[in-house]
Amino acid sequence: MTRLLALETSGPACSVAAHIDGIWFENTQNVERLHNQVLLSQLQALLREAGVAPRAIEVIAFAAGPGSFTGIRLAAAAAQALALASSARIVPVSSSEALAIAAYGRGLVDAQRPVLVVTRSRRDAYYVSAWDRLAASRPRCVLSDELFQGEQVVLPEACHGWAGVGDLPPWWNSCGGGAFSTGIVTHARVIGEIGLRQHAAGESVDAALGLPIYVAGDTPWKPSQPDVH
Repeated sequence: MTRLLALETSGPACSVAAHIDGIWFENTQNVERLHNQVLLSQLQALLREAGVAPRAIEVIAFAAGPGSFTGIRLAAAAAQALALASSARIVPVSSSEALAIAAYGRGLVDAQRPVLVVTRSRRDAYYVSAWDRLAASRPRCVLSDELFQGEQVVLPEACHGWAGVGDLPPWWNSCGGGAFSTGIVTHARVIGEIGLRQHAAGESVDAALGLPIYVAGDTPWKPSQPDVH
């Protein structure tokens, strides 16, 4: 069986999981904004519990975004470093898909209906994607992550009335959204389960390509201002 390591630092939880010889090992801590202080020690403790050396890991899956700017890049850097040391493959996993699966799995959304996943970017900007659970194992993406910014947001007419999960935006009720569930924390095991399926489907990549998922039109960087003398 594939020996897989999974990392989830795109949200408030710092979560790691390992799938070793068919058994799941997990370690999750709710340490918002402190992921960089606990991730490495969590990984060491997890691998020690699982009785496996880092070099024995074959696949590394990580939550690649959208989500916390720092958290996503922390997971990507850790995944790349471990993959380079072990010659493992990498699977960048959509954080939005993982959140949709978590919502369906906990019965927060009707399994027969699509769900809108909303993740706050910064200030008045939110990522929105839509997922439809046509198959029991994995939902189908019907609207890829898109950045919505400002207060005058218009959702596609087809999405009106759909349930939402994630970070409740101030414009939700005025733009045609349905019931909304907040406070859902995605754990690394969900990332790992998606990663196993994607790897089996040939979707894993070399370490150098294990990058965060960037959403069109979103960047935290601002052009530098020229010096004025």
